[in-house]
Amino acid sequence: MDGVDGLTGAGHIWHDFMEAAHQNLPVRDFPRPASIMEMEVCADSGTLPSELCPQTRLEIFYNQQPPLGPDHDFHQYVEIDLNTNLRVNKYCRGNVELRPYRIFPPEARAWAIAHNIEQPPTQSCPSRDLAASITRPIDNVSVRGTVDIEGAIVAPKISYYELELGQGTNPQSFITIQGPNYQLVRRGLLGTFDTTQIANGPYTLRLVVSDQIGGFTDDRIRILVDNPTEAISPQAPITTPPATHTPVSSGPVAGTATITVTVSPAAITSDTFEAPPPATPDPDDPFAPASIPPQVGPGF
Repeated sequence: MDGVDGLTGAGHIWHDFMEAAHQNLPVRDFPRPASIMEMEVCADSGTLPSELCPQTRLEIFYNQQPPLGPDHDFHQYVEIDLNTNLRVNKYCRGNVELRPYRIFPPEARAWAIAHNIEQPPTQSCPSRDLAASITRPIDNVSVRGTVDIEGAIVAPKISYYELELGQGTNPQSFITIQGPNYQLVRRGLLGTFDTTQIANGPYTLRLVVSDQIGGFTDDRIRILVDNPTEAISPQAPITTPPATHTPVSSGPVAGTATITVTVSPAAITSDTFEAPPPATPDPDDPFAPASIPPQVGPGF
């Protein structure tokens, strides 16, 4: 058998021998070891399927080496900032869309784009260092009468800030009670709010800050309005239609709702300010509310 390899020579002889040796034996499957398992994976990525995976298949795995998780699937949602059409960061959450993508590894990105498979942007919204903080009233406090709203804003390129009010401790919508205001308040008075214009009960105060390149951030505190019954205006209660935020450079913000409340614009933008003394009630007026400061405890 000189010049004949094993595949064409010995291979055929071995095949014929084994066929003859087993011709009268029953056909049996190999027993599967207990360490082998079947799992459903995404057909094109081989990972556990994400919610966007279009097609799956069954594959066999060693139980100590399962497939990668669904976060490694090609098919993923990506948060996109609609103001810049870039990826969202923590400062760009005011106008966000979840977009589905078939995401390829970095080394295959150019190939995917060349084959008209859209890939998500690699850069994020450029907004940085935005911060909003309500420092007074404090969270979970009872308030009555006219309340000073104090706080601090950080925004390298501020567009506007607004003060909003929502009914309850976890509102799904808010109404504007002041703004938009276009001055940066590093620390001081943001506005005042007459709580007698609304019904007693729990509310959420919200400070919204937007910059000129689409950045957005906010801060929220919960308050309990607890006015004497005779001090409540017949305008209460309020309703809270949805309000949307679109960054602007000047003029009113489209789509925001406004209620009739007594609100003073921010008058102090320096690092310090002095609050006005509380008004002294008329002792001869039987309906005058008691002389109680704007914040009283306990919280709720």
